[in-house]
Amino acid sequence: MVTAAICIATFYSNKSFAPYSAYEMPLFDLITKIPGTANHWVVITVAWLLITAQALHFNKIIIDYEVLYKASNLPSLIYVVVASLIPVFIGFHPVLFVNSILLFALERIFRLYKNPAPLMLDFDICFLISLASLFYLPCILLAFFFFISLVVLRSFSWRDWLVSFMGLITPWFLLFTIFYIIDETPQLFSSFSITRLQAVININAGAAHPVLYTLIAVGVLLLLSLNKLRVNYYKNVIRTRSFQVVVLFMLVFSILIIIIPYEKALFRFALTSIPASLFISYYFLASKKVWYYETLFVLLVFIWCYNYYMQLS
Repeated sequence: MVTAAICIATFYSNKSFAPYSAYEMPLFDLITKIPGTANHWVVITVAWLLITAQALHFNKIIIDYEVLYKASNLPSLIYVVVASLIPVFIGFHPVLFVNSILLFALERIFRLYKNPAPLMLDFDICFLISLASLFYLPCILLAFFFFISLVVLRSFSWRDWLVSFMGLITPWFLLFTIFYIIDETPQLFSSFSITRLQAVININAGAAHPVLYTLIAVGVLLLLSLNKLRVNYYKNVIRTRSFQVVVLFMLVFSILIIIIPYEKALFRFALTSIPASLFISYYFLASKKVWYYETLFVLLVFIWCYNYYMQLS
């Protein structure tokens, strides 16, 4: 219901629902060619279904693997709010699909902990990360996030690394093979031309203040959350600590992808939705004063309302 209300608000506040067209990667380009993807209601319905599914999947992962110190449905609510803080997040853009893929990858990363047969998981995780890069090219950097996760969760094994590299190159190998057969290889190379590098941040004047205020507020909330995590770090069991470190590296690499001068669209900030939602949820759950985290949540909702109101004006 919350996601549906957010999507309806987006329908009236967003000025454009056309699929994102700049720097299309092959898989996203394929989806945009499906008839009806330029229709406002189709875009809203797809966004509603994906974000709802992501929130439920995200919450299930956290509960199943005990990433937080107690089970709660709060992370799904936080995810929905964070993943829609800016109206442009609810639109037809590659990160909307990438976040779904990354949740499946993150779940498999957690399954690596003390797993006696990890090779299939290694392949699947890197395959999914490579698949995400075919929606949004900078996501290929998340391969480094996975290799760091391997170091955190498992002792070194050359088989893990070899199978991981195989999973990483498989989607690209298949893609190059298909484009070679249909004689469109130059078109594939144009999708990730180095000449497309641009300014890191370029927020237009109309959106500058709302986006800036949002980044500052979420940034402060994340710093408070990470400090609380630091204070309570050794109170958790080793497995939980390891998972939290993995998500921390996911946040770091998501931020690195945001600041890469690849393109200027604001939707790239949605890449931080998964790790940011987890740490904010941890901060709220760890607070012993109910009125305190309720006030912070109201503040988060107020920022959401402010962004959508400014989009209307």
